Amino acid sequence: MLELKDILRKFLFDCEVNYAKRTIKSYKNSNALFHNYLKQELNIETLEELQGILR
Repeated sequence: MLELKDILRKFLFDCEVNYAKRTIKSYKNSNALFHNYLKQELNIETLEELQGILR
């Protein structure tokens, strides 16, 4: 199972190559808010759980 926090960490790592620090910080904050919403409101912590509600 792929955890969303691990996917976010990989995404931000990949962004470090091509984007400015302020852009990465913005992406990190926006995605952290979304991740917290998914976790607290919908009890979703994995990609599989997220895909389940999107279908």
